[in-house]
Amino acid sequence: MKSSYAPLVLPVVAAFALLSPAAVFAQSNSESYEVVGQDPAYVPTQTDIPGSGVKANTKFSWTSFSTTQQVALFSLSEPGSPDNIYLKVEITGLTIAAGANRELSVGVFQTTNSQNLKDPGSFSIYVFPGTTGSSSSSSFAWSVDFKFTLYSDVGLTQQASRDLLLTSLDIDYGQRYYLKDSDFGTKYLTDNTKLFAASPQAGYTGYTTGTSEDAQFNDPRYAVAADIESASEFNIRVMHGSVALFMFELRNPPKNVPAVPEPSTWVAMVTGAGLLALYRRRRAS
Repeated sequence: MKSSYAPLVLPVVAAFALLSPAAVFAQSNSESYEVVGQDPAYVPTQTDIPGSGVKANTKFSWTSFSTTQQVALFSLSEPGSPDNIYLKVEITGLTIAAGANRELSVGVFQTTNSQNLKDPGSFSIYVFPGTTGSSSSSSFAWSVDFKFTLYSDVGLTQQASRDLLLTSLDIDYGQRYYLKDSDFGTKYLTDNTKLFAASPQAGYTGYTTGTSEDAQFNDPRYAVAADIESASEFNIRVMHGSVALFMFELRNPPKNVPAVPEPSTWVAMVTGAGLLALYRRRRAS
């Protein structure tokens, strides 16, 4: 066996380190959290999404948007404590491309079966564009802004700051996923990632894939993790042109992205500008 080296160009890199997966996450200050419950008032009638999903996987619908809407409430295990903390999820912004009778429907829920991810410790976001009064999906451009807020009490009176690691899984088919720059620190991608910079959105760092990429939830090439440092809230934006499913976990290290064997490594990234050619080792016989 011999080693060879091939260049990998990653967009939007200002600082980096090539590390093994264990080393990367050992450097993160974040704790490991799991979803252990949800408020049933926000759960859609159907949470299994074995394929592309249906409107029954959603709970809320809009033809236009003007007011922040709570769409989920999760209880999370608190490391080293018998008590839980609580994660409120709100939609703070939503856009729908112009067109007659267009409607956008959203569900946010504890994962049961999201395209074979059967992990109740994670949560899923499903977005269904359609026509008012119809159960069939449509294709048109849309975007949704989500705000996540941590609380120490179920009454949601006391916000709680924590160090978290948010991992988004299975970004494919040209879906666009954005992290609000002011809320997130270091981002992590595999050095052989399939993700690249999404179209610019002011104040956000975005990731996307080619429109024909078909990922699996446990493929690290389609995942991105990001540190949330001593904060009680964080914001993301998701965009697409048809139905879309996004899956997340808050464990450190992530459970659903397996340890990446050689020759892969992880790249730790922070927001910046420019291009940097990195080199990754391949094994060749």
